[in-house]
Amino acid sequence: MKITEFNTEYVSGDKMGLKNFKMSGMTDVVLLTGPNGAGKTRILKLLNKTADDTNREVFQDKDHSLLPHFFDPRPIRTDSLNEDYVKMFEYVPKNIKLTDWRNLRRSEWKSKAKQIKEKKLFGHFETDFFAEAATSLIQDVSDRYWDSFHPNFAGTADEKKDAEKKYNDLNELFSNILGVKLERSVDGDAKLFGFPIADANLSEGQVILLQLCIELYVHNIDIKDFVIIMDEPENHLHPSAVIEVIDKIKELNPNGQIWIATHSLTLISHFDPDCIWYVENNEAKKAGRSTEKILKGLIGNDDDIEKLRQFTDLPYQFGATSFSAQCLLPPAVAETGANDPQFLQIKAIVDESCSKGGKIRLLDYGAGKGRLISSFAEDVANSKEILDYYAYDKFVENKECCIRNIKKFHSEDAESRYYNEISNLGKNSFDIVLMCNVLHEIDYKEWKNIFNHIGNILKSTGYLLIVEDNRIPIGELPNKDGFLVLNTEQLNALFEIDPPLSPSNIKDACDVIGYKEKNRLMAHLIPAKYMKNVKKETVNSAIESLKEMSKRKIKELRAYAEDGRDVYKKGMEYGFWLNQYANASLCSES
Repeated sequence: MKITEFNTEYVSGDKMGLKNFKMSGMTDVVLLTGPNGAGKTRILKLLNKTADDTNREVFQDKDHSLLPHFFDPRPIRTDSLNEDYVKMFEYVPKNIKLTDWRNLRRSEWKSKAKQIKEKKLFGHFETDFFAEAATSLIQDVSDRYWDSFHPNFAGTADEKKDAEKKYNDLNELFSNILGVKLERSVDGDAKLFGFPIADANLSEGQVILLQLCIELYVHNIDIKDFVIIMDEPENHLHPSAVIEVIDKIKELNPNGQIWIATHSLTLISHFDPDCIWYVENNEAKKAGRSTEKILKGLIGNDDDIEKLRQFTDLPYQFGATSFSAQCLLPPAVAETGANDPQFLQIKAIVDESCSKGGKIRLLDYGAGKGRLISSFAEDVANSKEILDYYAYDKFVENKECCIRNIKKFHSEDAESRYYNEISNLGKNSFDIVLMCNVLHEIDYKEWKNIFNHIGNILKSTGYLLIVEDNRIPIGELPNKDGFLVLNTEQLNALFEIDPPLSPSNIKDACDVIGYKEKNRLMAHLIPAKYMKNVKKETVNSAIESLKEMSKRKIKELRAYAEDGRDVYKKGMEYGFWLNQYANASLCSES
């Protein structure tokens, strides 16, 4: 379960001094950062309290008369179809030194093992008790299991079965989380990694994960689908240990989410900028790539930031290098929300098209997880009147999630609106076929067939709507030929559009919603009649055009490389155009 929206306007009761603000389109990690006193910790506390209140309300609503409530004015929304219970878990262990049970009298460590089962500290780590009692509990579970197999075991069959189950449950947690099985020495000591636990030389991160194993074991819960809260974990743990733990929790909890309040630049830089929310004056706003503001909030004045820049090497070079490194990784599925600039751009185009001729039948080509329709669902009262939505994606791994999101908008027939085979879509069926951040991922050798198919399913009066970030901020390797981002020049060449696309067919997000970077988030409306023009020769022309444009951009950036402004940003842009030139050149050769 992921929280997709937190709107403090709808929180009843004490808001802990926070303003009314709305967070939406959250990723699997949500990083809250900003200066001391800005409201980070209070946001986590309010989120936790609001979830508790919601859970209590739904628990009392035995008839589920409150559901479904996707569009009710609720402070918390999730990506679950049954948004009736938010599983939340506050987790920041503060003690990384395990107490060795062997240094205690038998009565003492047995008592600790018993107490840890009765403490029920679920959701809170306010004491050091788990670190103090962890090895005692593990030894106790191990002893009970091995004793149950002794010939003189005097317990019942149920007691033997219970001892075996508890041992296996704990061992499964160790195997999944620490990657190791629990063993036993000839002296009867429980062992991990071949040593008695206290002698196993566990890293700081492993000690934290071991405590997590005990926490989950004691409360008999599965971490999957949980929303986990961590308040300034760097206050108690080394940043590398925090990152190790968070990465492991992400792996174990793929459908869940982690919310972290932090001042740690190490932690912030480890995750994608889309995870970052900047908290200032008691409200949170999506920070994205506004690194300058984040640095000033965490470090101080420009001089201090400059010293950090010099210490961490030339940002221009680092930006180019990091983008190039990303270009060796597969693409990630984008997370969006109703405030996402590209969604607002698409909605403006759909609204305009609807005003000319009624409800729009739209195919979301390469729908992924269905984030687009989820965003439309947030404005369902207005969008239902204008949109008839369908989804297509050739890859099935996100099918279930996409259908869940379609149900938020088309609750009755969501499954019939999802397609994995484009041949199953009817001819002359759609007003708009949308490719949002999709075209650059498709192998250029597939362009001809794909656009011919799209031409068949579009109405004669329909359009292909290509929406792209023309300077994607994160590199990727979607196929062996890399990514190719086509702008107006290249699309004119690819579709042999004559006369070339006019301003009425090109929507810059700057003009539509006031986006701050002109000529970056571009939408091109291409009439259906041009789909049949795509052939081998036009593909080659588009690639040659991209090659020449890349060369021009590289020369421009080199000329301005020494002006000292926005150097990291320019480095990223430099890395982008270097990869565009390389990819276009290699595609041209082949």
